[in-house]
Amino acid sequence: LDAQRTGLAAAAAAQRQRGEAAAGQLAELASSQEELRSALLRDVVGAVQEMLATRLTALSESVSAGVASAAGACSSLADEADAAAAAADGAAADALQRLVGAESEVERAHAEAGARADAWAGADEACR
Repeated sequence: LDAQRTGLAAAAAAQRQRGEAAAGQLAELASSQEELRSALLRDVVGAVQEMLATRLTALSESVSAGVASAAGACSSLADEADAAAAAADGAAADALQRLVGAESEVERAHAEAGARADAWAGADEACR
């Protein structure tokens, strides 16, 4: 009976050692799993950051191109406005010259009409 007890105690001790060894292996597996999860998370975060950086760079370049295009369009519009203003100035100067010329013609015609009126008045006086 003592031999049986000793054998059972030895078997129980061996079983306990196997259980403790299994518990140690489970703890190591859990630790390894946590390390793998952390590494995977770091990799995923890094990949997402890289993807976002790439997309932000592309978006920035697109916005810069749009701003440059808009600036070019504004410059072209400003050039067209300057050309139109210059043409309007030229047309206004021409119109002013024609107006001054027309005013001179009116003054000359008025002087001629006055001279004719004087001549008629003189002829009328002479006829009386």
